Amino acid sequence: MCEELCPADAITIKKNEVSSDKPYKIDESKCIYCRICKRICPEDAIKIVLQLV
Repeated sequence: MCEELCPADAITIKKNEVSSDKPYKIDESKCIYCRICKRICPEDAIKIVLQLV
């Protein structure tokens, strides 16, 4: 769901992959921090953390 609705096409869902990693990947270089993914994620698995450098 979040992969299809991401306006920046920054989310990739890893389908049928057995791994200890997250079942999704967010490309931070594409992400526009709109927070749509966080609002619609059915598992509440996505957290947005902004860091000042």
